[in-house]
Amino acid sequence: MILTRPGRADIAAAAAAAMTMLVYAAQKAYMAAEGKIGMPGHVASAAVQARFEHAGLAQAANAGLGVAAALLALATVTRRGGLLPRWAMLGTLAVAAVMLETGALVTLWRVDYGSPLAALEIPVGVAQVVSWTAVVISYYRRSGTAYPGIDGQRTVMTTDASSASHEWSTPRSHST
Repeated sequence: MILTRPGRADIAAAAAAAMTMLVYAAQKAYMAAEGKIGMPGHVASAAVQARFEHAGLAQAANAGLGVAAALLALATVTRRGGLLPRWAMLGTLAVAAVMLETGALVTLWRVDYGSPLAALEIPVGVAQVVSWTAVVISYYRRSGTAYPGIDGQRTVMTTDASSASHEWSTPRSHST
């Protein structure tokens, strides 16, 4: 697979997506410690709480999924991430982006603008939608056919399957 070197915007989008997921993971870890279902400031009703025998365990698992999503976003701009098959990364990114962006939009829809938590929920929700969209588009563009750079050169990540080594390189032009 050819994966072009990430630019500053690609790295910023991946970092922002990872940060939003770490905020989510921290919120879920807090709720796990409380042993309640929901998010800080939006605890689920008593009827919902009653359906969970181990609410803290469910919330801890959600926190783990948040960390996994953060690692997925970072994998799109790392050399090790370039070793993963394109179809697997794009499939996982697409599913994650749809689910995470839907969750962010629901959170933005439910925001209590009078709450002090709104100062956190609104920017994190908007950043989550924008950054995950940028991560998916960036990875899609960089993982397909390499795009020429400003100077006509292209920088790609090459993988040598026999030795499992990988490095960023600028391919030589094949003049005939």
